[in-house]
Amino acid sequence: MKRIINHCLIYFSIFLIATIVGCQEDPDAIISVKNDPTIPIVSSTVKLIDKAKFDSNILSISSDSSTFTFKLGDESIENLETGNILVSDRGMGILRRVRNVQKTSDKIVFQTEQASITDIIERGTFTFSHKISREDIGKAIFLLEGVTLSKSELKPELEFYFKFNDAVIYDHDGDTLTKNDQVLLDGSIGISPSFTINIDISDKRLRKLNISTTFAESIELTSKFYLKNIPIKAERVLAKYLLKPIVFFVGWIPVVFTPYLTFNIGVDGNVYAAIEAKIEQNAELTAGLIFNNGSWTPYSNFSHDFGFQPPTFSAGANVKGYVGPKLEIFIYGIVGPNANLSVYADLEVKVIPEPKAELYAGIELGLGVVLKIFDITIADHKRPALIGIRQKLWEQTNLGGKISGNVKNAVTTVPLSNVKVVAYKNDLKVDSTFSKIDGTYELSLPVHDSYKVIFSKAGFLDAEYFGIRVTLFGNTILETILQIDASYSGYGSISGMIKNALTGSGVANLQLKLRKGINVTTGAVLKTTSSLSNGSYSFTNVEAGNYTVEVSGSGYNQTFFSVLCLGGQNLGNQDATVSPILTPGETRIVLTWGATPKDLDSHLTGPLQSGGRFHMYWWYKGNKSPWPDVVNLDLDDVDSYGPETTTLYKQITGTYRFYVHDYTNRNKTYSLELSNSGAQVRVYQSSGLVASFVIPPNKEGTLWTVFEMSGTSITPVNTFSYESDPANVGNLGKRINIEIEKGVKN
Repeated sequence: MKRIINHCLIYFSIFLIATIVGCQEDPDAIISVKNDPTIPIVSSTVKLIDKAKFDSNILSISSDSSTFTFKLGDESIENLETGNILVSDRGMGILRRVRNVQKTSDKIVFQTEQASITDIIERGTFTFSHKISREDIGKAIFLLEGVTLSKSELKPELEFYFKFNDAVIYDHDGDTLTKNDQVLLDGSIGISPSFTINIDISDKRLRKLNISTTFAESIELTSKFYLKNIPIKAERVLAKYLLKPIVFFVGWIPVVFTPYLTFNIGVDGNVYAAIEAKIEQNAELTAGLIFNNGSWTPYSNFSHDFGFQPPTFSAGANVKGYVGPKLEIFIYGIVGPNANLSVYADLEVKVIPEPKAELYAGIELGLGVVLKIFDITIADHKRPALIGIRQKLWEQTNLGGKISGNVKNAVTTVPLSNVKVVAYKNDLKVDSTFSKIDGTYELSLPVHDSYKVIFSKAGFLDAEYFGIRVTLFGNTILETILQIDASYSGYGSISGMIKNALTGSGVANLQLKLRKGINVTTGAVLKTTSSLSNGSYSFTNVEAGNYTVEVSGSGYNQTFFSVLCLGGQNLGNQDATVSPILTPGETRIVLTWGATPKDLDSHLTGPLQSGGRFHMYWWYKGNKSPWPDVVNLDLDDVDSYGPETTTLYKQITGTYRFYVHDYTNRNKTYSLELSNSGAQVRVYQSSGLVASFVIPPNKEGTLWTVFEMSGTSITPVNTFSYESDPANVGNLGKRINIEIEKGVKN
């Protein structure tokens, strides 16, 4: 079973604690105050130093805020004694019990420890509610690029409205110029939060504490995963705010609250390719905790609705996206209540017993209270899931991927339309389609490891393609189908040359086996032969059709390539390339193509142990490589077919990228020649062929980004763009001192 959890959908939770409004103590009515439970009583040990007096007399404060050194001269400071509670509204507020006093000729030093609210309030019942607004923000410490805080015109009642414009919440390689390894967000989130706190203190003990948060929110977000078989596990700060300190008075005592608001966002899992999904939601939620004489009671109520658009997949994922906003309220600089909201969307994809996808959305809201600031005799309390909502939004069965490619006339190479493309699974027809006017086709199929596809058209011989693997949400690109006109029925010959990928010269004494059909790697062998001293080979008296040739020999990796036979013809130049066996740790990339364009070029970029990246291409061929122990361009071809060969001698942690550049048409602003070149890229390691790529047909561009490699993972990219300057392939910037004459290349 594969679990694929998609989708970072962000919900922001904000709440604010504020408290305690009281009455000024009247010295002439002490007896009345003591008998009136509605009037707060402040401990006689409390000594208040306002922030102006504090700042004008303070000399130093220790890093742990336990030691205060004042200059002499202020009587109220000099009269502080051991056991007094020092209170001030300076900064984040000060609430400290004096443990020791040391006085010299010019200064006085106080050793202190943290006190609690019950140390300064002997009795009192206080309730405060506050709705936070944008005006409460004191400082925006951090805001992710691509996110803005504004006001909603459609929903002005939402105090906070965040807009996302392709905000990058994850970038695998940290390079903003590479876009296919990122997670992005588009859309908006609006929220209007409020908070209520009720405190009941008697006999210097906290008897009752009621904390609740309420917020209304609205969300419309599209998340985009553009990752290619990349394992990810990361969490980062999305936004962080320091809200303005809030000072309330209990009688004549200031109580200072300083809120910190942080939004953390994370992704965890593995993404195989691109996914886009959109979810809309509106909710109003209230969650609270009541402490009453030693016991806790949670409560909550909520209303919500979810909306969505079905996800679109260009591949699959095994990933969870989440957001965890957190607000911490510091009271006199000590953390008090806190809340965590986790809002998520899960896409679960199950492969066994059959592929099926289910989309869920959910909300989890938890509250906690750190009670040291309220009453040091009461332990902290947490309820991580006061509200838990999980709802299935969507389900789809018969999941799979697709196959695509093109069909051409084998003799004229003109695209063939209306070719019937039929897919078979275990000899049972699954689905079919027809090629378009440009010869291209695309067919969606359930996941399966070995489809057979038959291409048929009146007046042409059937072509059969075997061993086609369809992966979940993947696109398997087939090599170009060359369909034979029936007038070329009969028997003919096949010939060509087997070349060494490192030198381009022929390889002798290799064994060649011929099998009927395209991509046929096992089964009945129709004919065998061996390559001659110059690497040439031939098969004679072969029935017209499409075939696969297996090549093997001592010191070389086994390889397979497709050939064609026309009745009454000796069809030559059907060449293949073999790679010498590599040592462990090495990787070799071999590019081949057809007659046009004349000059395609290999480009490999990758990380260096010393930092930065290398860019290996034809400029550094031969002995010009600045990285001779790392990578080399073994062979550069400028007159069609290839091979072009690049060998990576050692691989380090990081991402490697391979490109194919159309040097012939590099200055064109519109070209399909690269895409229709029939280019293929094969990747070899010590174990043999580990990956192969066929160029997608009929795509604009002069630069094909073929794949990325990280560790043992090799992932297709298959994107196209235009690039006129070979030195700028991979967006590495132009190399200093490069001098290239336009249209000239040695």
